Formats: sequence, structure tokens, C-alpha cells
Amino acid sequence: MQVMRKHVLSLRQMPAMLRFVNVITLFVASEALIVPWHNWGIATILTLSGMLACWVFSWRVALTIEWGLLWVHMGLIFYCQGWSGYIIEVFVAGTFMDVVLVGSFGALRSAMDKSNEFHRIKDQFLANLNHDIRTPLAGTIGSLDLLKVYGDRLTQAERQLFLEQAIFSCDEIERLTGNIRMAMRASDDVPPPQRRMFRLDVAVSNLLRYIYTFDHPLADLNIQEGIEVFADTQQVQQVLRNLLHNAFKYAPVGTPVSVHVGLFQWIEGFAYICVGDKGSGIACGDMEKLFQKFSRIERARHIDGSGLGLYNCRRLVENMGGQIWVDSTGIDGEGSRFFFTLPLAEKQHQQETTTGKHRSIDRQ
Repeated sequence: MQVMRKHVLSLRQMPAMLRFVNVITLFVASEALIVPWHNWGIATILTLSGMLACWVFSWRVALTIEWGLLWVHMGLIFYCQGWSGYIIEVFVAGTFMDVVLVGSFGALRSAMDKSNEFHRIKDQFLANLNHDIRTPLAGTIGSLDLLKVYGDRLTQAERQLFLEQAIFSCDEIERLTGNIRMAMRASDDVPPPQRRMFRLDVAVSNLLRYIYTFDHPLADLNIQEGIEVFADTQQVQQVLRNLLHNAFKYAPVGTPVSVHVGLFQWIEGFAYICVGDKGSGIACGDMEKLFQKFSRIERARHIDGSGLGLYNCRRLVENMGGQIWVDSTGIDGEGSRFFFTLPLAEKQHQQETTTGKHRSIDRQ
């Protein structure tokens, strides 16, 4: 039984032509067995070959093959018995049988494929999560152990440095667990943003002051002052932290990372934040799936990651009334630039004023 199961599973890994030959061989064997007995039952002929076709091919290809085998089967009946009304019955019954067989067995295969893909993603996610959490946890334990053993021999500045490293590692763990909690929520169950008016440059500068850059210099900081937005401060910082973490992780060590903050010129009433790096870039075909759940692009397969950071960024930004996207040529060394927008506070004020006017008119 175990050998048969392995053989059946291995059929799907064969080249397309070899899979097709297996289906035809089974069909020919079935025909050869029943021709001497003149038993032309289509259930005997098409069921086994149809099930095999549905297993090793997509439903469209399997249906095409089954149609071809049905016509071959009718041709053999005509050759052996001549024309009769029975051929029409075979055609009608065979067509119905093909549709039912491909529909039911194809749906079963599709469900099994989705289940296998889910388990593969789950296993990869757990392996990546184990590594991602272990790194900041080791940093926290290492810093605290050094403070415990050598605390009385360290200077005040050295003790402060180890404390900041421990705090940053704890923040990293909180970021990872926060991404998991966020991703486990339903698509319509994102935490409502606690929106208020605040200065975007102050929120960004406060985050950059304490973030650990992993040997990536923040070489290009262009933060326009005085921009007030209407959003959730913590969620904005969470999105920016995720984008910076990706830039530090995927770009080569020592390459600069840039952060730009300003007014969005293409759409009035929005501010933008841009995080740029000098990594390998993102191919055009990967941009659409970049913000999907558990999505990992091919160039990033060798780097650990959960595939949840950008997915959560998109949900948070859209929930605050903004948009997020990536700009990249896909050329190694030119890197990528991630943008996200936030509504300006004055836009919100104008909307509230306009709504108030409409309400006063309605009352009149």
C-alpha cells in the first residue's frame, strides 16, 4: 500500500508527455481487455483513465483528454459494429460522465492541493518564526547577562548601551508577535485606528532616534517639517518600522537606507512617507503578490521571514484612509522604494466643515 501511494503521488511529478502516455496506456489496456468480449460499457472504459487524467493534469486538460478518448471509443464501436443508435447513447452518456468525473474528481484534487499548500506555508512560517524570534531573544538575554555579570565594571554609557539593545530586542519581539496577531484577524476585523491630528515629522523622528539600523546608515533623511496628518500615531510607526526592518534585512550590509516625508503632489490632501534601499530590487511580476498574506518573492527565499509584515502594512494603511505601493526597476543594486500615504489633517477639517454645512442645510 505504501509503495502504491508513493507511485501514485510520483505520477504528478513526471513530465507532461510521460503523464499523457500513462493515461493512454491505461485506456488502451482497458479497450484491449473488453474488445474480445464486446462489452462496450463506457463506465468500464472511461472511469479509470478519466480518474488518472484528473489526477495528473488540470481539469481543463483532463476534460480535453477525456473528450478525445470518448471519440476514440465511439470510433472503435463504429469500426466493430457499424453505425447504430447506440453510438449516440454512448456520446450523450460519455459526455455527461466526463463532466461529472472531471468536476468531482477535479474539485477533490484542487482541495487537496490547497490543503498541501497551506501545510507547506504553515511549516515554512513556523520555521521562519522560530528563527526570527530566536535572534532578538538571544540579544535580550545576552545584553542582560552582560549587565548582570559585568555591571559593576561597566561605565554608565556602556550600561546604557546594553539596556538600549535589550529594549530594542524586546521591541522586535513585540513587532513580530504584533504582526502575527494582526494577520490572524479577519480581513474586516482590523483594529480601528485611534485617529487624531499630529505632526508627521515628529512621529517619524521619534522612531528613527531609537531604531537599530543593523549597520545600514540612514544616509538620506529628507523630512519636511510641520506636516499635520489625521491618523493613528502608533499604527503609522508600526508601518514605518516594518518597512525599515525589511530594508535593513534584504539590502546588503553597509548600503544606505533613505527616509523621505513630504506632501504628496499627485493627489491633493495627502502626505507620504517613502523608505528606500539599495538591495536587489523587486521584479515587476512579484509586485502584485508582495502585499498578500504569507507571500514571499523568489529573490527573498534565502532570507528568513514570515511573509506578514507587508500584508499588515497594507491593511493598516488602507484602514487609515491611505494607500501603499512599491516602486522598483527590479535591477540589482537599484533597490526599491516603498511609499504609503496618509490624509492631511486640514483635509479632515475640510470634510468635517463640509459635512457640518450639509447638515445645517438639511436642518433648514
